[in-house]
Amino acid sequence: MAESESPDARLLAIAKNALRQTKSGKFDWVETDNQDAFLHTGESASIVISRYFASDNYTVRILNAAGRSIEELSSRTSFGSTRVEDELVRPVLVDLYDIARRTALQTDQVLDDLLAEVSEDDAS
Repeated sequence: MAESESPDARLLAIAKNALRQTKSGKFDWVETDNQDAFLHTGESASIVISRYFASDNYTVRILNAAGRSIEELSSRTSFGSTRVEDELVRPVLVDLYDIARRTALQTDQVLDDLLAEVSEDDAS
């Protein structure tokens, strides 16, 4: 991807690739102090995906090696925005948030364990 591309286009590409890598099991996510934000720590930078329930907004932020937020992409833009990829951003960020949350909270493992627990035959 060329440096001449807009930051939004580059961030969308990062989000799409993070989604793909997470689906393939190559990206791990962890909880943060904010219960609606999840973190992937990479070699050169980190990614935080967040959901703001009050505004139904999803945001992906890039943190540099020092943990400072250096760029972000939101599913909601200001009124009157003409950003070309707006209709593409939201579905990617929603999917990334959902899979990051499920990964960080180990949702599938918890559900499998609970299903096994409630499905056990009562021998007594």
